[in-house]
Amino acid sequence: MRGAIKLAIVLVATAAMAWSCLFIYWHLKIGNAIRRLDADTESPGMTGQDAFEVLRHDAGCRALPYLVASLDPKRTPAFLERATLLIAIEIEPPPYKGPNWMGSTEQSRPWYIAQTDSPEERRRKCDLVREYWKLKGSTHHQVWRIWSKACVPNE
Repeated sequence: MRGAIKLAIVLVATAAMAWSCLFIYWHLKIGNAIRRLDADTESPGMTGQDAFEVLRHDAGCRALPYLVASLDPKRTPAFLERATLLIAIEIEPPPYKGPNWMGSTEQSRPWYIAQTDSPEERRRKCDLVREYWKLKGSTHHQVWRIWSKACVPNE
């Protein structure tokens, strides 16, 4: 009996350690990609394409809380446009691919930030995204599912 309890403790501790390490890995990788994406919009000599790809393809839904948190109206309009595009790609219901998947950004996503938006409009849209995330964020990403980039399966 004691051996079974010790084994159970070791298994639980190992699983907790593995989950923690995976969480830290993605926290650092996503944070770094957002910084690179932001730096790319400020200094065109750097490339942010790899950062965009990490956030879109590798991180998936794991990047959503970080992208929402990064929406500061004081950031460059180019960064805000890319961040809201990444959020839109991840939260839109399937099918999100195809020639017309973007649709009309103003009608389908009133919170989408364009580079031409005024500072007041950017602030309003950042607030819209944050409010949406408070209400429905858990339907798009569950923090405990750190091992998966698709918290909500695309059917």
